[in-house]
Amino acid sequence: MKNVVFLCSGNGGNLRFVHKCIQRYSLPLNISGVYADRKCVAVDVAKQANIPVIVDKEFNKNLKQNVSTFKPDIIVTNVHQMVSTENLNHFLDCKWINLHYSLLPAFAGHIGMKAVALARERNCGFVGATTHEVTSELDAGTILQQVVFAADWTQTDKKLSNTVFFSGAVLLLNSLLSAVNFEEEIDYTKNYCTKATAFHFSDALPLFGQGIYEEIYQKISE
Repeated sequence: MKNVVFLCSGNGGNLRFVHKCIQRYSLPLNISGVYADRKCVAVDVAKQANIPVIVDKEFNKNLKQNVSTFKPDIIVTNVHQMVSTENLNHFLDCKWINLHYSLLPAFAGHIGMKAVALARERNCGFVGATTHEVTSELDAGTILQQVVFAADWTQTDKKLSNTVFFSGAVLLLNSLLSAVNFEEEIDYTKNYCTKATAFHFSDALPLFGQGIYEEIYQKISE
C-alpha cells in the first residue's frame, strides 16, 4: 500500500476519480491527505470522502511541514508552479506526478484546458494528456505516460474538453498504478478491462456519472 498526497487548488475531479477507483477495486493506494492553498471544491471532495485535509494560505512556505504529516510515497500536483525547488528536494524519496492536458512538450506551462484551447487555435491534428515527473523546470520532467486521440474540431469546446479531462483522469490512475507496479487481475463486469493497469476511457463514466461529468466541466470552465 502506497500513500498518495494530492496538492490541490481547484475542483478535485481527478482526486474524486482516483478515490472512487481505489474504493471500487481495492487498489493498493491510499489517499493519505490533501493539501490546498485555499478553500476549494477539492477540499470539499476530500472531506466528503473522509480524507485528511490541510488548507494553508502560506502554501509553499509550510509545504514541508504539512505534507510530511501525510507520510507520502507519491505526490500528485496540479499546482507545480507553486512548489519551490527546496520543497521538491525535501521529498526526493517520493515520486512526484503532474497531469498536463496536452501532449508535452507541446503547450508546456499552460494551466488546465488552456492547452486544449491553444490546440484548437493552431488546428492541431491530435490532442491528449500527459503525466510526467515533476522537476524544478515547469512541465519539463520525464514523461511517464500519454494518451492521444485525433482532434475533431467540429465538436464543441465542452465535449472535447470533457473527453480530454476524462482521458487524463484514466491516465493519472494508470500512472499511479505503474508507480506501484500493480498488475493484479481484477474481475470486472460489463465493459471493464481485465487489468487495473489498463483502465480505459469507458471506465471513467460509470465512476463519475453523467451528472458529475457535466458539473466538473462547468466548474473548470469558470
